[in-house]
Amino acid sequence: MPGENPPTTVDPPSVDITKQIFFHQFTFFRQRFGNDTKGLDYYERNFLNPDGEGDEDYPEGKYRRFGGYIRDMPEAKPVSTNTVDNAWIIDDFLDEIQDMVDAGATGAALNILDARVSAGGDRNNWNNMMRFYEAVDLYNASRGAGIPKFNTLPMFDMDTNSGSDQSLLVPCLMFLEDTFDSLYKIDGKIIIPPYAVENWSINLWNTKLTELANAGYDCMLWGVMKGWKGKLDSWIGESNGQALVTKWVYGVSDWGDRTAEFASTRLDANPAAVARNTYGVKWMGPFAPQDFRPRSKNFQEGEGFKLILDQLKRGIIEQESDMAHGITWNDWPEGAGMTRSQRSGTNWMEIVRYHADWYKTGVEPTITEDVLYSGHRPHHTNDQIDGSIQALQSNITPGHATAYNKLQALVFLTAPADVVITFEGSTQTEAVPAGMHLIEAPFPENTYGNPVMKIIRGGVVVKSLLSHKIRKNSWQDDYGIYISKAVNGDTAFTLGTDLATVGISEINTNSSQTFRQLTIDSAKTYLVEMIIVVPEDEASNSRGLKIDTQTTDSAVFKYVGRYQHTVTGSTFVRLSSTSAGFTGIATMSVQEVLT
Repeated sequence: MPGENPPTTVDPPSVDITKQIFFHQFTFFRQRFGNDTKGLDYYERNFLNPDGEGDEDYPEGKYRRFGGYIRDMPEAKPVSTNTVDNAWIIDDFLDEIQDMVDAGATGAALNILDARVSAGGDRNNWNNMMRFYEAVDLYNASRGAGIPKFNTLPMFDMDTNSGSDQSLLVPCLMFLEDTFDSLYKIDGKIIIPPYAVENWSINLWNTKLTELANAGYDCMLWGVMKGWKGKLDSWIGESNGQALVTKWVYGVSDWGDRTAEFASTRLDANPAAVARNTYGVKWMGPFAPQDFRPRSKNFQEGEGFKLILDQLKRGIIEQESDMAHGITWNDWPEGAGMTRSQRSGTNWMEIVRYHADWYKTGVEPTITEDVLYSGHRPHHTNDQIDGSIQALQSNITPGHATAYNKLQALVFLTAPADVVITFEGSTQTEAVPAGMHLIEAPFPENTYGNPVMKIIRGGVVVKSLLSHKIRKNSWQDDYGIYISKAVNGDTAFTLGTDLATVGISEINTNSSQTFRQLTIDSAKTYLVEMIIVVPEDEASNSRGLKIDTQTTDSAVFKYVGRYQHTVTGSTFVRLSSTSAGFTGIATMSVQEVLT
C-alpha cells in the first residue's frame, strides 16, 4: 500500500476470485475539486469551514449552525501537470482505484444518483461517473499479468430519480454496458444491485428486466434493501411474487446498521445462512466504520473499531458471505469513508485489507510485523459546545445505544506482548497473546491531552504512538473516530507547549513569528503532524501556519485539517506563522521514524 503497509499481504494465486469485495463509491466526492495550489480548496473553504457555501439565505455559511458540513476530507495531492481536457480527474480516479485494490477490493459499487443519459439533469454527477468508468477501463487495460479485473456494480439509487422516474434505468444500463467493459457479470448476466431496491415492486422489476432481456441485456438483481427480510417477504407476497423472485433475484443485501450493538444482534441471526437456506438467494454482507452526520445533528454509536471488526470477521468471513459491500468508500457528509483521509491516513484501508485477505483465501493471515493502531473520538460525548459558532449540537440517534467513551488500541502481534495505554496520569497494561486484539481503556469525562500507547515485549518498546489530541469540546462537536498508527520504538513525544489552549492571535498579531521550536537530530527522520482546530478567515491567502526546517519547509496551512510533513537532515523543526494576523488554534506533535 503506498506509504503504508497493512499487517500482512497474501500471494495472489491463493485468492478465491469468486469472493468479490466492492466499495460503495460516490463519484461526486472526488479526491479534490480543483487542480491548483490550494488543491482541496472547496473541501477546506466550503465543507470543513463552518462559514462555507454562504449565500443570501445563510450569509454566515450554510453549515455554520452544524459546525461545518463534514469533519474530515481527502489527503492533499500535488498539483497535476496533466491538464489537457481535465485529464487529472481521470488520474485521480485511477489513484482511487489502486487504493481500493490495495485495500483488498475487487471492484466499486457506483452510486447512480441521476440516471439520465441524455443532456439535462445533474451533469456534474454524471460526468464524474463517466470519468470513473473510463478510469476503470484504463486500469483494466494496463494491469499486469495475473492481476484480477476491477469490476463495477451499477448501484442505481432508487431514492433518487433513478427510482422515481421509471423510464431512466433501462436506457442507462444499456448505455453503461455498451460504453464500458467493467460491469460485473455472473454466468454472463449483468448484476444490478440497486440501493433501496424495494422501492419498486418485484412485478415492476419483472417488467424492466424483461425489457432488458428482450433487447439482449441479460441481468439479475442483487438488491440492497433497508430491512432486507421484511422487504423480501413483501415481494414474495405479491401476485406471482415467489416465481419472480426465483427468476430475477440472484442475491440480496442490507444497508446495515452503524450502531455496533444493533449490528451485532443482526449478525446473531446469521443473515447469510438465512438468505441461502430460507430464501434460496446469495448474500452480500455489509461492513462500515461509523456514521456521523453533522447536518442531520446525529451520530450512531459504532463503539470505535467494534462495528467494523464484527461485520468483517463474523459477518463476512465466519458467516461466509457470498460477496462483501464496504459502506462507504468516500461519503464524507456521513463520516463513513474508508478511503485515505487527512485525519486517519490509510489506516481504515489497512484494517480492511487484513480481513479481505482472510476472506478471499479462507485462511487467517500470518502477521509478519507488529502493528498498533489507536482509535477514539477527539472529545468526550458529554462535552457540550459553547454555541459561539455551532448552534446545533449533534446527539446519538434516538432509540440507539448509549454513548461509548473509551480509548482503544487495535494490535496485530507476531508474539505475546504487553499493550500499555497511558492517559492523563493513568496507565493500563494488558498482557496479550499473538494475533489481532482490541484493547480498551477508560476515557473519563473532563480529561484532555494525548493518549500514549505502546507495545512492549521483553522490556523493550517495540511500537509507540502519541495518539490524537483529546480536546475540550468548545465551538464544534466531532463524534467521528480518529485513527493513529504507531512508529517503531519508544519515539512519541509532544513538541513544546500544547497550543490547543492558546490562540495564536494572543501570542502575536503584528508580524510573522516562530511559536514553538525543537532541536532534533539531523541524522534522523521525523514525522511532524499539525492539526488546525480553529481556522483562519479567508481575508488573506498569505496568512497561515507552516512547519519550518533547515532543509524543506511545508506548505502554508490555513484551514481546519490534519497535516503531516516529513523532516530529515535538519537540526530543528518549528511551527511558525507566515505573516501578521493569523487567528487560529493548532496543535503539533513530532515522532521519530526509525527504519
